[in-house]
Amino acid sequence: MVAAQALIIVVVAVAIFELVEHVVIPIAVTIAARKRRPATGAEGMVGKVAEVTRWTETEGTVRVDGELWRAESRSPLAAGDEAVVRAVRGLTLELTAKQ
Repeated sequence: MVAAQALIIVVVAVAIFELVEHVVIPIAVTIAARKRRPATGAEGMVGKVAEVTRWTETEGTVRVDGELWRAESRSPLAAGDEAVVRAVRGLTLELTAKQ
């Protein structure tokens, strides 16, 4: 009788462990991955801070993560200003002035 109860406890414990390992943890990892911002590509650029290196009227050159990019903005900017990347169109960044 005691041996049968011990066997049932072991079987239930192993079943719970396997359920957590193969179902619960993968679902939790998938949900967490969906909440993260993309770190690469055009989507990863949005929200980054750009330093203006050269600017004339509505376009110029900015530095983001050490790389130079062509940029456009409706906000007035000048060399040395910081701006936020709002969108990426091809190889051109759309910026707004950092507040």
